[in-house]
Amino acid sequence: MMIRAAPIAGILLLLTLAACGGDSADTPLASPAAIATPTVARVAETFCTASPAITVGTVETEMLTEISGLVASRSQPGVLWAHNDSGDSARVFAMTEEGLDLGSYTLAGVEAIDWEDMALGPGPVEGADYLYLGDIGDNPAERSEITVYRVLEPDADSGGELTDVEALVLRYPDRPHDAEVLLVDPRDGTIYIITKEVAGGPSTVFRAPGDAGQDTVLEEVATVDFKALEFAVAPPPDAGLLVLNVGWLPTGGDVAPDRSAVAIRTYAGVWVWQLQGSAELWQAFAGEPCEAPAAIEPQGEALAFDAGSAGFYTASEGENPPIYYTGPAQP
Repeated sequence: MMIRAAPIAGILLLLTLAACGGDSADTPLASPAAIATPTVARVAETFCTASPAITVGTVETEMLTEISGLVASRSQPGVLWAHNDSGDSARVFAMTEEGLDLGSYTLAGVEAIDWEDMALGPGPVEGADYLYLGDIGDNPAERSEITVYRVLEPDADSGGELTDVEALVLRYPDRPHDAEVLLVDPRDGTIYIITKEVAGGPSTVFRAPGDAGQDTVLEEVATVDFKALEFAVAPPPDAGLLVLNVGWLPTGGDVAPDRSAVAIRTYAGVWVWQLQGSAELWQAFAGEPCEAPAAIEPQGEALAFDAGSAGFYTASEGENPPIYYTGPAQP
């Protein structure tokens, strides 16, 4: 993809504003929540040859204006969880895939510094799903430690307070990094963080064990040069400054529940990597990704696979943003 160059100072200003604070076809499809879990793991190419993204809903609540993290519940069909970017309190929001508000949930005793992504995965209680909230943002790259919060997924009803929140305190092995991608392996709860390199160098993939505690040093396991990846079609000239000037930067991601694929979104699009059988998640990044059809959003920072691993949702920051879905033409 050809992206217009911009001075680093200008890029930093854009990203500072983004941290603080296009469209596709609207042909209706069957509800993604109704798609059954496939009996055979899909391949990455399935997502990359899917139909164009469609609008499935609009975020109803006025309190969710800076969506930075998104996951789809695997035990409550049709429920999405989301959180705001920096500046909000420590809370998560439940909504339907159509965007109808199901309440907000405060994490007791937690401070939100710069929440950038969330994930759903296993945890201490066998068979239970946990929400993972990544307080991993660090625009000036100066935090000595970052924190991933883990709490049992609640029932999405009318909101309330979430207790028994675990704080997994992590440190980088080299220096502080800014990051906006949090992944959790659905097989064993291993945590992955992918850095956001404004200067254009390769992003680093760091790993922490699922049983990480109060002081865990992350392990570097892979790198991904997002800037070197080329989209098939350049974004339209009215796509917005972030898309046009820093469209390669990774802003969110997820792992398919069946472990068939890993998807990372950037400001300008979505890349999908094949995850082979029993391989470690990070090994997927040694392969070549394919480009999945996705909506062009003004400040897209959130992506979540559906519970059936058939497609994925995306959403942007902004007031009452649309919820997009990329999936099969024939669910």
